[in-house]
Amino acid sequence: MKPPTSFHISAQNLDSALRYERAIALFADLYRPDLSILEIGSGSAGITEFLNHPVTGVDTDFERTAERHSKLLNQVHGAADNLPLQSASYDVVVCLDMLEHVPTAVRRVCLREMLRVLRPGGRCILAFPADESGERLDRRLNDAYRQVHAVAHPWVAEHIERGLPKTQEIVSTLKAIGGNSIRVKVRKHLWGPAWWHGVHRFPTVGARKLPFLWRTRQGATFLFRVIRRLNFRPAYRSILVIDKLRDAAMD
Repeated sequence: MKPPTSFHISAQNLDSALRYERAIALFADLYRPDLSILEIGSGSAGITEFLNHPVTGVDTDFERTAERHSKLLNQVHGAADNLPLQSASYDVVVCLDMLEHVPTAVRRVCLREMLRVLRPGGRCILAFPADESGERLDRRLNDAYRQVHAVAHPWVAEHIERGLPKTQEIVSTLKAIGGNSIRVKVRKHLWGPAWWHGVHRFPTVGARKLPFLWRTRQGATFLFRVIRRLNFRPAYRSILVIDKLRDAAMD
């Protein structure tokens, strides 16, 4: 059974649509109507903007994205390093572009919490801007935004301040926490030039006149269909697919 998705693409949601489309594809083989899904750092809609399925969303500030409120998202106030949820209670845990906003010293605890609430036989999809390629693109975007607006980019500045996660360090930390109870696969997401030219250069920096491809739903949808296939290196983002094995206890 395929996950019930609905992608209505615009310049405003192109970036998030690309992230969620990839995440949904990476747990699609597990999908069933009663699948229990948790999103950490969801905001007021999160994955339910594109997935027609009930989801529990944990966030510290739902008001920040209140305009995107979704009836499919059950909002739970909480922090990623202390999830107010029972252990082994979700089949799928999704966490997209949240880890880079957490202080480095807290990231290990967040990873442990993700694994704690994931059921044996379940899967965690963890995505984050990563490594030197991600850092270069963040600095490029921040510099371009500053030239236009005279201030730092609102969320990239925090990436730069706290430092992007290093893919192999996160993998090593997960394996140290989960031991033989987990398997981790690394996927790359969004070729650097596609992320810059196709997603952020015009709409995020705020160019005065957007090219035709960004101005219409048809154009944005065309971009989405092209860019979603461009997951080459150097990539902006790493996606970790973490399977929790059924017959192994976490160390």
